[in-house]
Amino acid sequence: MTSSGPLVAEASTAPATNNNLTASFRVATFNILGAGEPWSGTQNSFRFWENRLPDIERILKEENFDLIGFQELFTGRIESSAVREILGPGYKSTPMDSFKKRKNAIFYRSSLFRMMEHGFLELTKVDGNRHALWVLFEHIPSKQRFYMYNTHISHTSAEARKISSEIIARDMETRNKQNLPIIMTGDFNTDGAGKGKPTTIFAGVGLRDARDIIAARPVSITNTTLQDNTFHSMRPTLRRQGIHIDKIYVSDRVAVQSYHVLVEPDVSRRPSDHFPVVASVRLRR
Repeated sequence: MTSSGPLVAEASTAPATNNNLTASFRVATFNILGAGEPWSGTQNSFRFWENRLPDIERILKEENFDLIGFQELFTGRIESSAVREILGPGYKSTPMDSFKKRKNAIFYRSSLFRMMEHGFLELTKVDGNRHALWVLFEHIPSKQRFYMYNTHISHTSAEARKISSEIIARDMETRNKQNLPIIMTGDFNTDGAGKGKPTTIFAGVGLRDARDIIAARPVSITNTTLQDNTFHSMRPTLRRQGIHIDKIYVSDRVAVQSYHVLVEPDVSRRPSDHFPVVASVRLRR
């Protein structure tokens, strides 16, 4: 279980921070149900990629995300080129090797962020090769730097999820010697805390679920999406059990200002079998 990085994207000499500017932006996690996935072409016609693509485009253009951690986005297939075309020249992505076989790409607004370094962590092979992508970003206006991780861990094995989470947590401890802010997006295929659970393991290195941060505030009473499952499997009736397997974790140097699951009640207009999740965040100095 090793890292293939770091790969230096641009000169990484530490800059002087511009203390007059705030690094605030919208980050999303989105399991896009790639065209190469078995679920995308079975059962119901609205699962097919070509039928979902207009709603993928609608979501991406309406929501205007600044940073997006995708899962199930393949290289060399129609979905990767489609997403690039939808987002347009104002966005860049992690290099193509982040797509190949790994499927966990990060797209970012190039006017706001500069990618300084990136690399990969090998996780488990229980149900396919699972990886995590990490990136050292610089927020261009403020010169603040932060780490972002993106992953998609096992859907069949609790032990594999535990091992994957521990590998990522150890890497954060080892890599982040400067105590920079950390944001992690992904499909973790489980929810809740407890022994061996991702939320508990990441809490050990100072990360919290953005949902839990918002849920603890009085304003959460008006946020009905806190009760919506993020994975719905294209069922016509939404399950409102509050099971969030698609997550945005943040360290204590990241302030969470808002959080929402982007629910689409009409099953024929859902862009994936997962709802995108978005948080507005601010980097603390």
